Amino acid sequence: MFLRYILCAAAAYLLGSISTGVLLSRRLFHDDVRKHGSGGTGATNMLRTYRLKAALLTFAGDAAKAALAVLLGRYLAGFEGGCVASRRVRIIVFRGGVCGG
Repeated sequence: MFLRYILCAAAAYLLGSISTGVLLSRRLFHDDVRKHGSGGTGATNMLRTYRLKAALLTFAGDAAKAALAVLLGRYLAGFEGGCVASRRVRIIVFRGGVCGG
């Protein structure tokens, strides 16, 4: 069971390492969002740089990555796996229950 928890955390980490903001800015605007504003890749810098549509797409992409990590964790290791994944991506909303601490 411990190995499943490690897999959940690793999957969540890998999903979290995908930068939605960079992917969208390069695909839609042929530019790198990190060159503008705060230098971050999140929805706030996307809003400042490319306006609302890009920020909403970034936010939705990041939320989808978090939800996918938790669902994958729950699939691999049950409720506790979802908790491990939710802690890894630092998301509270998608936990679906009390995970302790």
